[in-house]
Amino acid sequence: MNRRSLSSIIILSMICFFACKEEKVIKQIPGLSDIPLDYTIYRFEDVLYGLDTTDLLTSIGEVERIHPAFSQIFFTQVLPTQDADSQFGFYDEIKKIIKYEPLKEIYDTVQRVFPDDTFFKKDLDDAFRRYKHYFPGENEPNIYTFVSNFRFQSFIFQENNRDGVALGLDLFLAPGFDYRKIDPTNPVFSDYTIPSYTKEQVPKRVIEQLLEDKMGQLNPGNKLIDHMLFFGKKIYLLSEILPRMDLSVINEYNTDQMAWCQNNEMETWAFLLEHELLYKSDNSTIAWYARPAPTSRNMPADSPGRAANFIGYKIVKTYMERFPETSFTDLINLRDGTEFLKNSKYKPPRK
Repeated sequence: MNRRSLSSIIILSMICFFACKEEKVIKQIPGLSDIPLDYTIYRFEDVLYGLDTTDLLTSIGEVERIHPAFSQIFFTQVLPTQDADSQFGFYDEIKKIIKYEPLKEIYDTVQRVFPDDTFFKKDLDDAFRRYKHYFPGENEPNIYTFVSNFRFQSFIFQENNRDGVALGLDLFLAPGFDYRKIDPTNPVFSDYTIPSYTKEQVPKRVIEQLLEDKMGQLNPGNKLIDHMLFFGKKIYLLSEILPRMDLSVINEYNTDQMAWCQNNEMETWAFLLEHELLYKSDNSTIAWYARPAPTSRNMPADSPGRAANFIGYKIVKTYMERFPETSFTDLINLRDGTEFLKNSKYKPPRK
């Protein structure tokens, strides 16, 4: 498996917005509720702050015995203890981290936003059953949550004979938490990234980790159309496995950005064709249209970044409507973007 580290105008506007939104059809799967689940959510941030700082040797040893795979990653890579040059230095670093007041404040905030697992467990249960339906033979992962002073949001790792997915809950606190105050100059905490830091993103991020592990990575030199379809497949698969989740959450857009993509599908497609962008493979083109950014280059100022990926999603959606017998595994394995586009016979809807 591939791994990755660590007043009237308002009313009219509302009518236009809702009229332009895609209808969300939830596919009913017979026997879905009968698919068994066997996973656990471990709140590792509680484990960290429950350590006995007077006897860390015993306390951490017990944690390592119960959770050997995740504890090794957490204590050596997630927490900033890499510079500890001895066992004594390691335990000293852990004590400092536990007593570090800013991190304790983050932990307290996480406890208020996520006092228990009920917020996301129901969504995860449904998502895991759908995931196992579409990918027969796969197991759902155990979930480990943690805090890391905004260093990691999520990652996947191997845990015995199954996957584990780790979630840094301190990067799922929006909109109630102002991430800009952390570092206003850091693009990681900019207006166009904050929609990916909401608590609604939690179940999506878990499934996304599983899908990314299956999909692997694009090869250097891939064309823009390949990137569009790579991300389009991911959006499509997420929308099928999490059918009750709004498309804006899946795309990590706010509602205005999502509405822009839906209302300007034909114009975006025409722009990509007119400027002959689909088959360009230079890094700048990929970054301008398929990667997170404040806007899509040379498109209207209110266009969101990654607008091309929405077209990729619509191409994939069109393909799957033409070939509904295509399994999700087969969809992932269709790698030739040019051939995929041709077979999809995609055409944006005319207004």
